[in-house]
Amino acid sequence: MILSQRKAHFLSSIALACLVPLLFFIGVIFRPSYGIVNESVQPLFTISGVSSAVEKNANTQIDSTQLNDGKIQLMVNTFTTLTRGTKFIILEVEPTKTLKIPDPLLYWQAGTEKPTQLSEDAILLGSLAGTSRRSFILPSQASGQKGQLIIFSQGYKMIEGTMLFQSF
Repeated sequence: MILSQRKAHFLSSIALACLVPLLFFIGVIFRPSYGIVNESVQPLFTISGVSSAVEKNANTQIDSTQLNDGKIQLMVNTFTTLTRGTKFIILEVEPTKTLKIPDPLLYWQAGTEKPTQLSEDAILLGSLAGTSRRSFILPSQASGQKGQLIIFSQGYKMIEGTMLFQSF
């Protein structure tokens, strides 16, 4: 009885050793390929309120500046865009070098004083990890006000940098 079970187990192990790599390579060969982002996905960007790369030509640049707080430098461009009859101010942020901060998040907070803690009225713009350029839509309450761009480390649970920013 036990000998027949060992023989069946041995044969099934050999079959699996042959079939698993074969099935893996078949899966790799027949996996679907996805095209690059083009104009057909524009409605998805519009619905989510994000400025897409396809939409860049419709934007009007307002200002370009480099913000620095001593240890963090950001290249910041501001644009205006008209989507569905509504004017939005888009903040395009690009770190000049990799931020060595765990899970950096970018917030906007009204006021000219440097905050020591994140307040309840701070508005999350998004993640700032890596060195790629990111676009954020500024909230309507930020329009025409001076405020602080705050880099908050989710990993350390503390503010890593603040920079005074004047939106238009």
